[in-house]
Amino acid sequence: MKSDDLGRIMVHVYSEFTIEPSQETETLFDVFDNEGRYIARFHYPFKTLIEKPMLWRAGKFYTIEQDKDGYLYIVRYAVEFKF
Repeated sequence: MKSDDLGRIMVHVYSEFTIEPSQETETLFDVFDNEGRYIARFHYPFKTLIEKPMLWRAGKFYTIEQDKDGYLYIVRYAVEFKF
């Protein structure tokens, strides 16, 4: 479980796992507001053999990913929740 700087709570609900590090998988998160009301569900692809640091700041989601050659890089996703 993670939270952002606006008090929203992101709950990791599902991940696919593979043995092959070059194969993309998927992770699902449910998002709740700071009072616990459900807002949205989102998913993103990731490589399962990397321990994933994740950070939420100013409407952006930051994490580390690995390309097909094994190089690590920081990724920033813009996240917008429409109500």
